[in-house]
Amino acid sequence: MANHSLSHNFNLLYPGRVPNQSQIISEVDQTMANFKAILGKDFKTRIFRYPGSHMSWQGLESTDQALANKGIQWIDWNMLCGDAEPLSVRPTTSESMMAYMDGSQKYFPETTVKVVLMHDTAGKELTVQTLPQIIEYFKNQGYTFGVLE
Repeated sequence: MANHSLSHNFNLLYPGRVPNQSQIISEVDQTMANFKAILGKDFKTRIFRYPGSHMSWQGLESTDQALANKGIQWIDWNMLCGDAEPLSVRPTTSESMMAYMDGSQKYFPETTVKVVLMHDTAGKELTVQTLPQIIEYFKNQGYTFGVLE
């Protein structure tokens, strides 16, 4: 399980497209407190994914360091299933989602660890429905699944 901010509000986290380090760190801390309240005081995650992805923002170096000082490493996606795309291009069938995901490999072809951006919230039922095919897709390519630490 990874931390992904409390608000996911770009206007708070990146006002004027500039990272607000104090807001980002505050939300990481608040989210961790919520995790601990639900999952137990011993729960800890050392993984954070920036809302909008790290690659979308410039000037995150000092925030990256502040996270590192807390023992937290950021991670980003390197493949897409298409469920966050505008409706006009979003996959509407499992087959089109698989094709979209397969095509997204071209963006980071050299990576050996694949992190697929996908969502399990309301309105994203196709992603959940397609998940068994996505898992099979990676198994057929020789990938194994593990815990990010």
